[in-house]
Amino acid sequence: MRKRTEAAKYFERCAPAIPAWIMPIDRVWSSIKPGMKPLFDVVIVDEASQCGVQAVLLCYLAKKVIVVGDDK
Repeated sequence: MRKRTEAAKYFERCAPAIPAWIMPIDRVWSSIKPGMKPLFDVVIVDEASQCGVQAVLLCYLAKKVIVVGDDK
């Protein structure tokens, strides 16, 4: 747990240096702080038909959002 806390402290500084982040939605919310500027150019929501209402908030993390999923 100590390492996660330390890593979270540097997240904001490191995010621009990493070209892609792949993580489940619950991990996203535990990694960012409220009020942060858009962190990403694009957020891709895969398996969108399985996402709940909390996925809508991903729109605030990026300039563009790509939603991938079936028509269900």
